[in-house]
Amino acid sequence: MKTLTVLFVLFMCGCVSIEMPGLVPDVVKATKDLYAGTSTDKTTNRVETTSRQPVLAHSYVGKINQTNAEIKHVCVAEASQMLRLIAGKDVSYSVLRNDIVMINNTAFANCELAIDD
Repeated sequence: MKTLTVLFVLFMCGCVSIEMPGLVPDVVKATKDLYAGTSTDKTTNRVETTSRQPVLAHSYVGKINQTNAEIKHVCVAEASQMLRLIAGKDVSYSVLRNDIVMINNTAFANCELAIDD
């Protein structure tokens, strides 16, 4: 029975053929379009990023005995300390984002500080 099954499978493999006319030209065209799209996007993004405010993003893993308010406060405090170290002086900033995410009963604070001009 096993040899009959193997022979049947081998016989069926010879009958199957897949034709995909135009596959290679379509892939080449899509790749060229994708490359052209990303290369033009890079030049526009460079102009846009230079006009935006510099932002420092920071994450903090809260301890079990800390409240959400304390975790948020520590995140912003650590981010402002990093900003001070990077700039070498006190810099005024605005808090753009300060939220908490719970993963496996652990609180993670994510905050972003924007440097004021």
